[in-house]
Amino acid sequence: MKGPLSRSHRLGNRPQPFIQVRGERGDVWPDVHRQVASGHYSVRWSLRYGQLTKRTLGLVGIGKIGARVAAICSRGFGMRILAYDPGLSRAEIALRGGEKVETLGALLAEADVVSLHLPLTSETRHIIGREQLRLMKRSAILVNAARGPLIDEIALCEALQAEVISGAGLDVLEIEPPAAESPILSAPNVVLSPHTAGSTEEADLHLALAAAENAIAVITGRRPKDLLNPEVWPRRRR
Repeated sequence: MKGPLSRSHRLGNRPQPFIQVRGERGDVWPDVHRQVASGHYSVRWSLRYGQLTKRTLGLVGIGKIGARVAAICSRGFGMRILAYDPGLSRAEIALRGGEKVETLGALLAEADVVSLHLPLTSETRHIIGREQLRLMKRSAILVNAARGPLIDEIALCEALQAEVISGAGLDVLEIEPPAAESPILSAPNVVLSPHTAGSTEEADLHLALAAAENAIAVITGRRPKDLLNPEVWPRRRR
């Protein structure tokens, strides 16, 4: 692949407000609430949880969002952070809080949680497919809040059914909204959300203001604060 996986062609980008931490067991709380509310308090004796502390997080792409996730998981949970981003040097990845891994396969084999932080390009489409899923630990969890087609969804459903991996958390899908008959809706050990990982009132306001600030900067001849392709700035129309 050419260039860092985290690179895109947009003029400006403000991802910071989209990063949130919900706690290590946030995915099970709604079901636990229903159990207690329906009188099944004794469920406490049968519930068993894993935790993130001292586990290994594998980031596929470590741009601004990936680096923020690295900081949260390292400082908050004491996780070891591995990162695969072939366009970045070992030193650059270290500055973003990760240990550089030379191949995607090596990262998948070692990580307890794999989190995708990539733009969707012809090179990254289905970057996680059957072959990659087979490289992951059976206890591993795959997380995607970036772009749905980064994962071969059929291959993921098969892997979940066959317990090739432990589970998946998906905020994005290959087709949105999914068809009623989509196998991902009935796949075991998957938690889905409707592309809303960054949808808070504060984040929406921040994004709108940041976009306006970038537009005003361009109109008034100032370089935008969040310019991702600075090589075009000297060639702009004046």
